[in-house]
Amino acid sequence: MTTTASKIALLACVSVLAASAQAQSSVTLSGSLDIGVFKGYQGGTQVGGISRSMFAFSGVEDLGGGLSATFKLASRFKLQDGQIEDPKSYFGAESTVGLKGSFGHVRLGRAMTALWQNDWHFDPWYNYDGIASPAWYLWHGNSAADPNYSSDGVSFSRLNNGIYYEAPTIGGFTGYVSAGLQKQVDDKHRSLSVALRYAYDQLSLLAAMERTPEDKRVTFVAAKYAIGPWQVMAAYDHEKLPQGDKNRSYTLSGQYTVGSMSYKLGYGRQQDYKANFFGASAVHAFSKRTNVYLSVGNQGKNLWGRDSSKTAYGVGLAHSF
Repeated sequence: MTTTASKIALLACVSVLAASAQAQSSVTLSGSLDIGVFKGYQGGTQVGGISRSMFAFSGVEDLGGGLSATFKLASRFKLQDGQIEDPKSYFGAESTVGLKGSFGHVRLGRAMTALWQNDWHFDPWYNYDGIASPAWYLWHGNSAADPNYSSDGVSFSRLNNGIYYEAPTIGGFTGYVSAGLQKQVDDKHRSLSVALRYAYDQLSLLAAMERTPEDKRVTFVAAKYAIGPWQVMAAYDHEKLPQGDKNRSYTLSGQYTVGSMSYKLGYGRQQDYKANFFGASAVHAFSKRTNVYLSVGNQGKNLWGRDSSKTAYGVGLAHSF
């Protein structure tokens, strides 16, 4: 498909969604925009996303009897040039349709696995800041959820041809399961991911396990406690690779909010490489949707095999809608 034809197809899809909005109980357009000026870990001054930009169409239709149909189409793109992040997949962030009722929520398509759908709650940057977030660099870094996503890349957090289940919340506990429905030629297993999350009042807990198609296995546990303007969170990530190698990392982070300012601080340790990571941010909120921030991070020597430490910093502007 040519670039022009692809753009026409995308516009046609958006038009169909808009035209069908009246037939739905609700259709929502949402997203986030992020751009900044920064010096990355690879060096050089850049203009671009420190976090990612995305938009999503989501909808719910009331089918009666407590049953609803759902869909979500989400795409990530680069704000600095307007290009889709993955030109081979317009809705690579999520493309699902499902049913929701008293039994929970079942979706089919492409989406985050049960592990990745929940881990970001335990990082002050939501695993979404390429400079300061220790989670971005330390969590599940060797274990792609879908190693066969495309001919020239892998998908670390999302799964093609998947089924996803979210159980009803009971006593603060919510269960999640995701599984791959299609086994590729080089896959040893179908993807399988399970997570149990507890959230009540000021305390949140998570325990999750994932087995990738390459037979890489991840165990992840995390906790978060909020008291007044403070949030403190910790996580432990254990990867076991098929050849017997292990990759263990842990993070400890916090956030303090006063007025329109939020201050974030994070530390991570990659145990097997004996490498450290430090990150910090200051965020000024103009409103609930718009903020400007300063992020600084340092990747210690030996992180992912590097022979020297690296420092990155930048200023960004973010808006959600």
